[in-house]
Amino acid sequence: MIQHVVPAVDGGRFPAKTTVGDVVPIEADVFADGHDLVAARILHRREPDEGWSGAPARPLGNDRWRADLEIREPGTYRFLVEGWIDTWSTWRSELAKWVEAGQDVTEELKEGAPLVGGAARRARAAGAIDDADRLAGYAKRLRRPKPGEVR
Repeated sequence: MIQHVVPAVDGGRFPAKTTVGDVVPIEADVFADGHDLVAARILHRREPDEGWSGAPARPLGNDRWRADLEIREPGTYRFLVEGWIDTWSTWRSELAKWVEAGQDVTEELKEGAPLVGGAARRARAAGAIDDADRLAGYAKRLRRPKPGEVR
């Protein structure tokens, strides 16, 4: 869910105004139901450009996220706020809680194997073969840990 996006003039019906050299803070509430962690980014472009650039948003607390857009040229700028459930951060956060509590994490590690395997496939597609091989090895170890192996 994405709400309360700023800057906005009259609910977004009119453009906000600024000048070249300004840094415009773009903020929004980004959240999801449940305990899943979210992430956000701001996509922006200057018209008439068709391609979008992205800037990761940083959490400000209480579901509020922010990214800054530097205005380098005069013109009309458009921006979009994207938010998604961050499955990697959610898994890591939950795993850390189990580890801190001294619990057996065998099943939680198995749940993380597909996440690490997906990262290996993306690394391979990006040409980062050494990283892909290392990640694939980690995914295999997460799926089938050896007896007595340090987890």
